[in-house]
Amino acid sequence: MSLDPEIHSRDFTRRQALTVGGAAGAAAIITGTALGAGAAVASTRSAPAGAIPVVYDGTAQAVVVTEDDASDAVRHAAAELVTFVAKSTGVTLPTTSLPSNPPTGDVTAIYVGFTGPTSHPVLPRILNRSADDGFVITPYNGSITITGSTEWGTLNGVYEFLERYVGVAWLMPTTIGEDVPQRSSLAVPRRIVRSAPAFDQRSISPLLIEPGTGGPYPDQYVWAQRNRLQGNYNRPVEFHHNLHTFFPVSEYGDRPELYANGVVPAPGVLIGWQPAFSNPETVDIVVADILAMLAADPSLTSVSLGVNDGAYPSYETGLPIPETYYGWVNEVASQVTAVHPDMRFGLLAYHDLEVPPPFDLHPSVIPFLTEDRYAWIDPATRQHREDQLLEWSQCATELGTYDYLYGAPYAVPRMYLSLLADVYRTTYDLGVRYHYAELYPNWGEGPKPWVISRLLWDPDAEVSDLIEEWCRRAVGSQAADSLADYYQLWEDVWTTDIAQSPWFISHRTYQPFDSPSYLAAVDATVLDEAEALMNAVVATAETATPEQRERALTLASAHEYYDATARLFPRAVPVPDTTDAALEVAQSLLANLPTREALMTRRADWLAEAATDPILVQPLDPTRGGLTGLSVYNHYPIWALIEFLRAHEPSGGEVTQWLADHRNDHPLFARAADVITAALTPSVSIFTNSGFEDGMAGWSSWVTSRGVHSISTAEARSGSQSLEALSVDRGGPIQVLDAGPGILASQVWVKASADIGEATIQFALNLYNSAGQQVGTVRGESLRLQAYVGEWRSLTSVEEFVAPADPARAVATAQYIPILTGLPEGARVWFDDAEAYFVPYA
Repeated sequence: MSLDPEIHSRDFTRRQALTVGGAAGAAAIITGTALGAGAAVASTRSAPAGAIPVVYDGTAQAVVVTEDDASDAVRHAAAELVTFVAKSTGVTLPTTSLPSNPPTGDVTAIYVGFTGPTSHPVLPRILNRSADDGFVITPYNGSITITGSTEWGTLNGVYEFLERYVGVAWLMPTTIGEDVPQRSSLAVPRRIVRSAPAFDQRSISPLLIEPGTGGPYPDQYVWAQRNRLQGNYNRPVEFHHNLHTFFPVSEYGDRPELYANGVVPAPGVLIGWQPAFSNPETVDIVVADILAMLAADPSLTSVSLGVNDGAYPSYETGLPIPETYYGWVNEVASQVTAVHPDMRFGLLAYHDLEVPPPFDLHPSVIPFLTEDRYAWIDPATRQHREDQLLEWSQCATELGTYDYLYGAPYAVPRMYLSLLADVYRTTYDLGVRYHYAELYPNWGEGPKPWVISRLLWDPDAEVSDLIEEWCRRAVGSQAADSLADYYQLWEDVWTTDIAQSPWFISHRTYQPFDSPSYLAAVDATVLDEAEALMNAVVATAETATPEQRERALTLASAHEYYDATARLFPRAVPVPDTTDAALEVAQSLLANLPTREALMTRRADWLAEAATDPILVQPLDPTRGGLTGLSVYNHYPIWALIEFLRAHEPSGGEVTQWLADHRNDHPLFARAADVITAALTPSVSIFTNSGFEDGMAGWSSWVTSRGVHSISTAEARSGSQSLEALSVDRGGPIQVLDAGPGILASQVWVKASADIGEATIQFALNLYNSAGQQVGTVRGESLRLQAYVGEWRSLTSVEEFVAPADPARAVATAQYIPILTGLPEGARVWFDDAEAYFVPYA
């Protein structure tokens, strides 16, 4: 069949993408002017030659038409069309529906979600070849049809229409992020537009809730839908942790043979256990449950067979994990699809399950491989993961990826969009068609979320062009270069400085986002340059539109948080070995305290303000990023001065005198000088049994799952004993210290064995009031124990406890814990010579 010679049709392929975006939908009622029977829209139709008019010279030339029984999502699509045409032109297009109220007069009928009576005759054939989220826009004679093979495809088509012909872009949430060009006329060229996404599944957490149905970030859900991302309400494949739903203890608690190793979990415990995959009855139970679900809801198309979380040591002992689990999955899938051949089963292929089985998976099974693919910045890691994907593609019909793109809680913009575009191209070429990511968007990252949504639709889109477009539309042409340079600066930092820092771990499911030690790779010159670029953005945006100026100020506000946090991060200071060097450390400590005090206040105020801001809100609390230990005091110079004075001025000297002379120059410095002075008398340390010479007296042991603490005579920094931690997966020694309003300085010496791997150590304090109720937590940097291999090194802190307005929240005791995480089996860490000095406030 030949097409009208005026119309050019292009079949969509990934390499010939016509458009970019993502899919979703929501319920809404059309808003606009209802078109009554016989009502005329305009008396004059005019448009550029060959184009179909929608609005001309401020007058409606078209009517939006849906079916009488259109779904809520299609009605919402029509409403969005009316809304944004009105925002652009000032003209509210009338609406009607068929067959009850056909449009009359010489008007363009815009059919939304169906083939209308004057739609292009080729449309049904095109739709038969469309993907679920794909769409077609077909101008023809006096009509325009926007439709997809599903309601979500129709919604995507409307958003493409608004982007392509009206020029709308949704750059960030709320009306602040809407870029809507103003025009008096609107016409559509006579050219078929057909598009479908490269990735059939495009979801980013936590933007998964259907707009208008609740949730803590309503404006962000709307943004995700408009940028054609999917949510829990319309993604095609389920894959999360789910097996606990099939084996509730309330129903099967008296059947230990259904649980791995015969261990029945406690009621309500959903993690840390698996069913007995080797028991055929577990297959029967799951198959029966799924068939019952399908009987109750025939529209169901996917069920997750994802393992329970946190269960890596809880599979059946003595059985090969991948073979046992994936064989079980194949049997469930085979039995269900024998009755319902279109069902699909997603699952998480991670940890012990990231290795493909030595047999083919059932064609209905879709494994999602989990990894923070920022790690692909390391060539060896990238090659390993590409090889792994290739292996999976040889045993699985379809593949998914699960990524960690954060976003919050990182404290500076985590930009690596060039790498990410390459990752998406590569994974697509290796057979990946489904994608899920934890983003927790931090909108100060500017183009990042928007560009991701585009790349998931078309990974061949030129990422530099997308970034340029976002920056130009966000803040205007004059300010765009400075904004692009700002984000390029952070991309350079993440792809060079941080990627080469001790924080970066090449082979790991996700990078240690709970450790802010990546900030050690962000030096003051970078912060100064970023500040100058953002100031330039704000200054040059003064010539832009009011909306662009507001976006510039929003981004500048986000930068305030980044700048304050990064400057407050405690940077290491070596112990000085000369008096001049020590004086320089002391002078710098005094000079920096007023600035750090102002930064602490501004950061706290910013977080309070952002908590209720729909754009700047942090969807992952910054404490998840290990940022509870930020303090007005940088503990490194304070302990550097203590160690210098102990070694060089035990009876006083020039530095000691300088500290005394300048003690009262600033109240904060007086407190620092007082705790330094206290630490020069080790006998006043408030630790009990600081060197473990009396065994575990005064100490207790905390271990969450694996490992043990014991007294060792094989290693000691002083005396004859230390505390040894062996194979501790997570835990540490604990001692409760008396505290109160005042300043507390602590130090413990640590040494690690050579087989320590990627394990970390982190200073921590749990704070309690006089009634024993927890009133706070403090965490220091999470440090790689590789730095402690073979030598004793200190772990230090300086914390201030200010008297709160509520006396019930006053700190009375502090539970001290140097937390170990991830010691391999057989690895050892030793602790010795703990000391703590508390100076109460007068």
